[in-house]
Amino acid sequence: MVIDESEKFFPDRLVLRLHTDAFDLRESDELMVSLCREKGLRNATWEELDSSVDVIALELNSEEVARFVLHAFTPIDLISSELVVGVGDPLLVIGYPRGFSDDIHNLPIFRQATVASVYPVPFGGKPYFLIDSDLHPGTSGSPVITQPSLLVAKENESELFEEPQYRLIGIHSASYDDLKLNVVWFADLLSEICERAVSKNR
Repeated sequence: MVIDESEKFFPDRLVLRLHTDAFDLRESDELMVSLCREKGLRNATWEELDSSVDVIALELNSEEVARFVLHAFTPIDLISSELVVGVGDPLLVIGYPRGFSDDIHNLPIFRQATVASVYPVPFGGKPYFLIDSDLHPGTSGSPVITQPSLLVAKENESELFEEPQYRLIGIHSASYDDLKLNVVWFADLLSEICERAVSKNR
């Protein structure tokens, strides 16, 4: 979440540390992204479906990010309905547990996880599923990606193994620490949020 009223947490900007050299990972710099056009939440710069979905989209200024090296997920990187994901299938969670990382090269930590609820059935009627992984605070917002070796595609009721490739399956949100279970929002929520933002700005 961007804000937390219970903790009186109302940030006015997001700070991203991004690489500035594609060949020297030691070179990076900070990008400041404003979270509000003016003071007050009604002027928020992010887009969301509603407050119950812990996923947002935030537009970046193309001129400001031009000096950084970015390899962002695109729509074709999102997992499609043709791919079969089963309970117990392996996943990877990319993040900064408790702020820990390779700070010299500005690289995150990859944690292993497995699918813990039937995918893509919305768990409890909400647009997320569960994964089994020992994650820590600071992982919220992390991308969750498939392990390519077990991706299977459906075609005419038959199953075909795909070429090895990663797919974004969701965004980590919260943990049930006593159960080591974690909430992962479906990746296609990103498309819905972006489409809403485009429609509003037309």
